[in-house]
Amino acid sequence: MTTGPLAAKACAPALPRVRPAGGTVPANLLRLHLEFDVPSWIPHALAAVRLVGDEGPIEMPFLDLEEGLWDPDLRRLTLLLHPGRIKSGLLARAALGGALAPALPLWLQVELTAFTADAGSGWTTVASFDVVAAETRPLDMTAWTLDAPPAASNVPLTVWFDRTVDALALRHGLAVLDATDQPVPVAVLPADDGRSVALAPERPWDAGAHRLVVRDDFEDVAGNRIGVAFEHTACAGKAEAARSLAFVVAG
Repeated sequence: MTTGPLAAKACAPALPRVRPAGGTVPANLLRLHLEFDVPSWIPHALAAVRLVGDEGPIEMPFLDLEEGLWDPDLRRLTLLLHPGRIKSGLLARAALGGALAPALPLWLQVELTAFTADAGSGWTTVASFDVVAAETRPLDMTAWTLDAPPAASNVPLTVWFDRTVDALALRHGLAVLDATDQPVPVAVLPADDGRSVALAPERPWDAGAHRLVVRDDFEDVAGNRIGVAFEHTACAGKAEAARSLAFVVAG
């Protein structure tokens, strides 16, 4: 939680970009991110954000963090859906049910007076989703598709996922190695919907074998990681799973 002097330097907020920006999300969605162009600060942010289903606002969908979960630069606010309403067998889910229901539309709305300096009030929609069945499978890199670039070009390596991936994982959880396992510096350009990412090299690609590798904490939007699902028992352990994908830059 970020408060104090840094918060005092924040600018008046504006309507944020939402990640993922739309499309389909699983019924066990774990988090959404609101991104701002400049440092922003919204006191008691959760009171100014809501999820709305076809029957109206959803009751208590978010984990109650008093001032919200901001990054250190105050440019990103992460909305955590209450894990107690996602994992089965917990009291919150038994009392309130799952936060999201499959096969129904979902809207993320913000309260205008909290997010803009302009005159006006009321709730406005900043993202729309279609909720699909819960995603309970571990991530599996073999289900991804890679579009390899040609040698001596700055064409990005494009990675297509079999599901929606968390925005922070896309920005910080991928790396490219060359044939000698040396890092290839790349700019990371995630798709707004979290279903793909482009990795643009800082210099033209060398011909030959390369690998795409992922960090241990790389997650989809439901919290599933490589070889381990978000909802798993301690006894289940971690399945052996590939943590890299090979591709060839053809020359």
